[in-house]
Amino acid sequence: MNPDYNYAAIAGGTIVAMALAAGFSYGYVWTALVDFSAPVQTIANLKNALPIFRAGIAGWLFNSK
Repeated sequence: MNPDYNYAAIAGGTIVAMALAAGFSYGYVWTALVDFSAPVQTIANLKNALPIFRAGIAGWLFNSK
């Protein structure tokens, strides 16, 4: 295989992984936990779903690289 092809495949796979992480963080975690009309409910959601909240933060950190 051509080395340039390998680099392109790695870059493409990384972009797909970043898109999936962003979709999870914004599309699922953000919409499931944050309620702009009820801040107290948002805090309760964050406390009750701490692992999901942490996974969302990890997804955002993965996208910030």
